[in-house]
Amino acid sequence: MPLPSTEIARRLPTCHDERVSDDLVSVLWTSSLVEAEIAKGRLEAESIPVQLMGEGADDPFPVGPAELFVPSKFEEEARRILAQSEDGSDRS
Repeated sequence: MPLPSTEIARRLPTCHDERVSDDLVSVLWTSSLVEAEIAKGRLEAESIPVQLMGEGADDPFPVGPAELFVPSKFEEEARRILAQSEDGSDRS
């Protein structure tokens, strides 16, 4: 008899990042998936867990709108980092 899907899911190994919770907030919306990837890299470089949602994100030539989400406890720091990137104040 096959296992119910909930039992299968419970038995699967996870790679859950304890810093990420279910309360994600949007910190960036852009019409450019490439711009979102750059911003995502900037946040990850600062050790902020980030999730990118966008159409074609897994395509070899990504295009289209995208949105970045971070756990709510990282929202303020993420917005500060993205604002610095936007105004160039983090450049030497």
